[in-house]
Amino acid sequence: MLNRTKKNNKQKVGCVMQPTFCLFSIRTEKDPIILPCIFFVVLSMRKPVQEYNGIVEFVFQNVYYMFEAALILLTIAFGQKFGETLIKRGSLPYGGIFLALTWGLIHILLQGGQTGVYAFLMSILYGLVYILLKKNIRYSYMMIAIIFIL
Repeated sequence: MLNRTKKNNKQKVGCVMQPTFCLFSIRTEKDPIILPCIFFVVLSMRKPVQEYNGIVEFVFQNVYYMFEAALILLTIAFGQKFGETLIKRGSLPYGGIFLALTWGLIHILLQGGQTGVYAFLMSILYGLVYILLKKNIRYSYMMIAIIFIL
């Protein structure tokens, strides 16, 4: 277990490593924020290793992933705002649902059922990350990008 304390804003960050996933939790004094980000990453980091075809392609691929993660976050943020305005309840991941209905369904139609269902479920997970991080764009972007790349 790794624990670090920042003196200026009194945050504790803990990480518990398991063979197949990592749980992160960020706690503040006022209200605990527990973010169960299950990365679906085996310690060997299969996705980056499988997609490695040379350093130049690897760099461009990851830059592309960073931009795609930004588009995912924007879709989630605007979908969440739309859902909260329409239904007036902020506890559901409307942004993740909106992303799943757009990005996920397109993947089902274009790339087949297995890839589409994976994209659909990951969309819901990204929406949950956004909600659990209290709609903080910076933290949400970092977590969504890490989950997306790994």
